[in-house]
Amino acid sequence: MPVFQKTYRGHDIYYYSPGEYPGYQDDGYATPAIARLYAYLPDLESAIRSITQPVITSVTISAPSSAEEGVSFTISGTVKDQFGVGVGGASVTLFVIGSEVATVSTNSAGGYSRSISISGTGIYELAAEADTKRAYTDITITTPEETGRVYVETYREIDIYYNPTADMYYYTVEGVEHYQPTLEQARTHIDTLLATGWKLIEVYRGIRIWLYQTVGEYWGYYFNPTTGQQGPYSTLQGCRNAIDAFLEPEPPAQYVVGVGLYDGENSKYVPSTIIVDGIRYAISTYEVLNLEEGVHRFDLEVPADYDWVKWIIIRWSTGEILSEPTGRSISWNVVEDTFLQGVIQLAIVNVPTTTTISAPSEAAVNERFNISGILYESEAGIPIPNQPINHSYNGRSLGSSTTGVDGNYLKEISIPESGTWTIKSEFPGAEALQTSRALVDAVVGAPPIETALLIAGPIVTGLALVIYGSR
Repeated sequence: MPVFQKTYRGHDIYYYSPGEYPGYQDDGYATPAIARLYAYLPDLESAIRSITQPVITSVTISAPSSAEEGVSFTISGTVKDQFGVGVGGASVTLFVIGSEVATVSTNSAGGYSRSISISGTGIYELAAEADTKRAYTDITITTPEETGRVYVETYREIDIYYNPTADMYYYTVEGVEHYQPTLEQARTHIDTLLATGWKLIEVYRGIRIWLYQTVGEYWGYYFNPTTGQQGPYSTLQGCRNAIDAFLEPEPPAQYVVGVGLYDGENSKYVPSTIIVDGIRYAISTYEVLNLEEGVHRFDLEVPADYDWVKWIIIRWSTGEILSEPTGRSISWNVVEDTFLQGVIQLAIVNVPTTTTISAPSEAAVNERFNISGILYESEAGIPIPNQPINHSYNGRSLGSSTTGVDGNYLKEISIPESGTWTIKSEFPGAEALQTSRALVDAVVGAPPIETALLIAGPIVTGLALVIYGSR
């Protein structure tokens, strides 16, 4: 029997003991499945990471509660994915009261920081945006104290000020204010705080890109895989281009796509045949495929006792519904791990019905009389209540009535013309109920004048009336 080990990045991992299927495997119910067993747990975790696309779900922002006008302060925070893991290389845009002031990239742990200063006093709203996620905080900018402080220079993006009263140089790094007696000592201390040397900028197509940071400046982007390729390159994009030229063409991205047929009313998957890009798959629940990025064609066969409803296309990592097309054969652009769930429902079987009609044996022109009958299920004989019955004579409307709790209807009518007429009572049908009607063909010919009304056919199927007026 499989033994649950842990949940890793949304995947439940089970261990299969020797004698059965020794190794580890992902359950694959709520998230994409890893199709084979792995002898070692780290190998399975690596495979899960390879199919799990990071989705930015949160961004934080932090800043001092106050700062002086024109004095630098540091904004910092983190960007995390759906698993609470920091996202490296994410672009973070910083705003001051809605206006963009800077763009920074997160480090490998998902952290970012940037020093800025604000001209003007008051309360300012700060915001950080990564992808579509935003975080906000406020800072109060105050008027500098009258101490005679003087701006000296900006060194490695840090503003340095001199205070002649104290005869000290001061500066703020990551929200902490520092003081040094000389400008050179201030620069040296800033170098120590920011560090120098190699800095990992990003991992591009599996290769690390480094930037050498010297005192006061950056110098050269490098990559150095096992073949010894290296920079320097003056820009990050130039280094990326060199990596592109060095590597083989990048293969098309592949994504995990699940396809299944789901009975929503009974909450179960239904065995069927799905067709993806013209290839047929017989499935008992759902099929998990690895498809290249791009447009693919999806269709499926609906069992005879079901009706088609719609597709529900779901982002697999979050469960978010992306689209709900109603057509059965669709094209979908695969750009992420996705689940296409075809929704069906049991077909509605319409029940045959019978309508009867009855009326008096004679009537005069404009004389009011009743017609009546019953509506019931043809096979079971069960009366059908609360349904409309439409009445007419020779195609001319006589109004409508509604069946009661016992399926009976009653309608008072009159006919303004003499002659032989066919009276019809018709049930127009409803959900799960077939239409039915009671009628008979009209009697043709002039009957004896003393006969006021003739029944021209079986009373249960319709009535033909002959109505006479005075001469």
